[in-house]
Amino acid sequence: MAKGLGPDLRRVRESWREDRSRLATAHADGARSAARIRQELETLLQVLETPLLLCDHHRRVMLFNQAAEDFLSAIPGLA
Repeated sequence: MAKGLGPDLRRVRESWREDRSRLATAHADGARSAARIRQELETLLQVLETPLLLCDHHRRVMLFNQAAEDFLSAIPGLA
């Protein structure tokens, strides 16, 4: 029978490694999913004739389509 903290520390270390591995996998999966969604949005934006701007929560423009660019270029302060 093993004595001391050795077995417990090994279990903690293995659990920590497994958690880190799952976290890294989730991060990579999330990044791939975000890239795919962004590409799909960019494709959709290009076929829309309605001007469309997508902004983040800081009101920074993240994506826009050609119709929005054409519309905004006619406004001197925004061109």
